Amino acid sequence: MLLLTVVAASVLSVVDLGTSSETSRANGGWLVVSVSLGAAMLVGLRASGVTRLWIRAADVVIGGTLLASFGYAVASRFAEIPEWVDPSRPNLFWVAIAIVTPVVVLRRVLSHPVVTMETLFGALSVYILLAIAYNYIFLEMERYGSGYFFGVAESTSSFMYFSLVTMTTVGYGDLVAVTDIGRFVAVSEAIVGQVFLVTIVARIVGLFSRSAPAMK
Repeated sequence: MLLLTVVAASVLSVVDLGTSSETSRANGGWLVVSVSLGAAMLVGLRASGVTRLWIRAADVVIGGTLLASFGYAVASRFAEIPEWVDPSRPNLFWVAIAIVTPVVVLRRVLSHPVVTMETLFGALSVYILLAIAYNYIFLEMERYGSGYFFGVAESTSSFMYFSLVTMTTVGYGDLVAVTDIGRFVAVSEAIVGQVFLVTIVARIVGLFSRSAPAMK
């Protein structure tokens, strides 16, 4: 789970998947991100204890979308196909997946009767998944907004960078949301990130520290 999350965040942070002149690289990059995020969602659902109906529905929807994304990545090498057709690129479906995934994983993490390293890795995965979710939200805000999110055109990797900087409240200030709604969402991410760290993660680490000697 943690590995899948780190892979998705790394690709989003390092590779410009929107304005790249290398279309094949952009298509392949979005496919890697979608596969990682989709796999994390499926793993989280299976571990969360939801009914088989929900798991099967997720398998069909996410699996079908990933197959369609792979088909687009292959077909785009041989013909010019509009980018909006690509199922792996940011859209409301992946925004929903990005939001639901950390919730599902967090449910599983909080249900652990004994705090283990798996619990800690799960909590860290949720933290990174929240940053990815906000990254998708920011991208969609620029897509459907009346202007650029940062006031000027920026690469897609800048949105993930901005999300991580905001989530951790580092706040370098090199990228700033210029709209009122953009600032509101960015502030909400900073609050969510800090509340998550000082409550859930701190509690899990504290329980792990107390339970570690007992497990020896």
